[in-house]
Amino acid sequence: MADIVCSFNTDKRYLGNICKRGHHYLDTGKCLRSIKGNRCIECKKERERTPAYRAKAKITLKKWQKRQGPEYKKKEAERKRFKRANDFNEMIRGRLHKAETKALIAGCVINPVKPSHIKAIWNKFDYCCAYCGTHENNLKNKLEIEHVVCFKRNGPHIPSNIVPSCTECNSLKRANPLETWYPKQTFFSKERFQKIKDHQSTAQLPPVQLDLVDIFKQSIYGVA
Repeated sequence: MADIVCSFNTDKRYLGNICKRGHHYLDTGKCLRSIKGNRCIECKKERERTPAYRAKAKITLKKWQKRQGPEYKKKEAERKRFKRANDFNEMIRGRLHKAETKALIAGCVINPVKPSHIKAIWNKFDYCCAYCGTHENNLKNKLEIEHVVCFKRNGPHIPSNIVPSCTECNSLKRANPLETWYPKQTFFSKERFQKIKDHQSTAQLPPVQLDLVDIFKQSIYGVA
């Protein structure tokens, strides 16, 4: 029986005879093979997962890089710098690593924070500073990762404790509690303050964060 040509022949694959390991493609009773080399795709994937193949691939890559000369290293370094500066995930990943290291040193609570979490938070605040409301396009630098309850006050490294902040607001706030620092600022907004509090309530908060509610009530409403 003649081989059945696969509909995705543009990928240089076709349906051929069953390989020695008996790999089937769906319920066709045939084996998915590559036109180049006439090899089984599944066998190739299994071979590429072996440690011996990976070690050989690393050696081959190093030899190729060595043949490219010093210009290749410069281009590769430039490409990585450009990616870190322009790719959101790459840029945030480095900042999250620094923040997590600081939290570990301070002995704070740590939950996994991914670039996707930061992007969702940035979208939630419309890419504006959570304190002054300035949009990122109107700032000299990118928005920074700001922990509402800082590490010095045992603030956790969790998504609900992170908000976007401009460089000026981040440096002004320092280790001050949000409830005592923010109302004294000229750019204070009850709407933005409530938005931050709502964001903090999206996850279980540590006791130190809940205790600051009383300080806020005394500073704003004069009641405990």
